[in-house]
Amino acid sequence: MVGGCGSGMTQSLVAPTRPPHLKALFILVGGANRNYFFRDNIYRLSLARGMAFWYQLHQLQHPTALPEKEAARNFLEKASQDPNEMAAWFRHLPLKSFPPADNWQNWFFEVLDHPANDPYWLMTDVSLKFNEIDVPIVQVAGWFDLALNVSLSYFSGIQKNGRSEQCRKTQRLIVGPWGHLNTGERQIGEIDFGPDAVFDVESTRLKWLDYWLKGIDNGVIHSPCVRVFLMGENRWVDLETWPPAEVRYEPMYFREGNGRNSISLNDGGLPFEIPGNVEKADSFVYDPENPIPSLASDIDALPVDYRSLEERMLTYTSDVLDKPLTIIGPVKTILHGLSSAKDTDWVVRLCDVWPDGRSISVCDGVMRARYRNSLEHEELLEPGMTYRFDVDMWATAQTFQPGHRIRVQVTSSDFPRYDRNLNTGGAFGEEACGQTATNTIFHDALRPSHILLPIISK
Repeated sequence: MVGGCGSGMTQSLVAPTRPPHLKALFILVGGANRNYFFRDNIYRLSLARGMAFWYQLHQLQHPTALPEKEAARNFLEKASQDPNEMAAWFRHLPLKSFPPADNWQNWFFEVLDHPANDPYWLMTDVSLKFNEIDVPIVQVAGWFDLALNVSLSYFSGIQKNGRSEQCRKTQRLIVGPWGHLNTGERQIGEIDFGPDAVFDVESTRLKWLDYWLKGIDNGVIHSPCVRVFLMGENRWVDLETWPPAEVRYEPMYFREGNGRNSISLNDGGLPFEIPGNVEKADSFVYDPENPIPSLASDIDALPVDYRSLEERMLTYTSDVLDKPLTIIGPVKTILHGLSSAKDTDWVVRLCDVWPDGRSISVCDGVMRARYRNSLEHEELLEPGMTYRFDVDMWATAQTFQPGHRIRVQVTSSDFPRYDRNLNTGGAFGEEACGQTATNTIFHDALRPSHILLPIISK
């Protein structure tokens, strides 16, 4: 079986059933487990004004798609060509009242009724069946792809728990500097990753299938288990497992800065040293009527320069590096913070600050506060009370070069890529009005907010 996106989901759902004639899979930017459908695709993209609306438009613009829905297709095609109309529909509230999707996009409203990780999502949870999978698989993913997390977890789960030793040894993972729609290209977002980023999907796929279906000894069986593209050095790195066994996780701490200026709300520091003294907390006001706009694609967090928006965000920036710092693996930020509201979002982004000042996004994450302890059960905030928030920023492979700096941005919106948290604590998708929230981050000895980096020594 071959294919990407939805076809990749289909392959991963078929794999545990072990049909007798299934010999090999080649999954491109796709896959399926409960985490993908719920946490990574729906929850992380927050039933995404970006993802869902993009998907509707994409499907309707195919001439063979839903021919009986001509009126809906015409409406959405018009909206896609009119930026003002498109923007208005992105902002439409409540989420559960979405006229362009009425009467034909029932799946959209169905998933809105399941904002928590409840049994509804079990039917796609392949992670419960890794020990039933017994087929060689190549998975191709991108560091900026919306399906990145499921590709990584699917590979790791089968490599550790596949049905047979042969299966566990014949899992392959390839991760390049790509998004969902541009696998194999070298220019992604605002960065040219060089000639080594060019990847021939078709040739790789044919070699894999030639070996398993025709028995051609072309060397693919001896290929590395994991190949990842190391951004910043723009070269490939071969690994045996994911995440790499040799990684060490080190915190870089948020520190008090110079205060608000033209380039940041706080201009904070980011050293490896933990705060030793009392430091003034950093606060900002998040208004769902005036969210931070998305600079990247609606479905991918492509590498772009965020300088134009940083004056509206908290930023924490390291000193200029005097030697390379390489990270390969999952990235997480631990925030100690509070809000004036019963619910809010935390959006955290890791950036590579170039000598010319560009602040290029590397990876990011979002945490909806009501799900801070569990995706199964929501717990609203007590306004004014301090909590710990662990923000999963997925994974990356990046070398920050000498002369560059490392920066972490903290805010509460990235719209329309993520839907806006209305800060009320009300039922998800049912409210038409929100309220402002004052959100605060602490960074002192007792509440040391920090980013945890997967550092690789060379």
